[in-house]
Amino acid sequence: MLKAVWTLLKVAAFALIVLAVGHWLRWDGRTVSDHVKSGMAAAERELSGDTPAAKGLKSAEELLTTERQKLRDLIRELNSKPSK
Repeated sequence: MLKAVWTLLKVAAFALIVLAVGHWLRWDGRTVSDHVKSGMAAAERELSGDTPAAKGLKSAEELLTTERQKLRDLIRELNSKPSK
């Protein structure tokens, strides 16, 4: 029983140390906890469907296909014009 309490205290102390270091340590001008917060927010947005694809906008593949077609049309138009 005493061993279990001691193990629990060690785990709690480790968790407190990790939290303290996360608020103290800076990475790219922001604390590690700020990086974790922004990462979690991005994951929550993706899970909630708050992404451009979920909002009804065209997917990246559809945009690429549309842009390729525009470029082909432009090339045809430029090739059909007589050069000076």
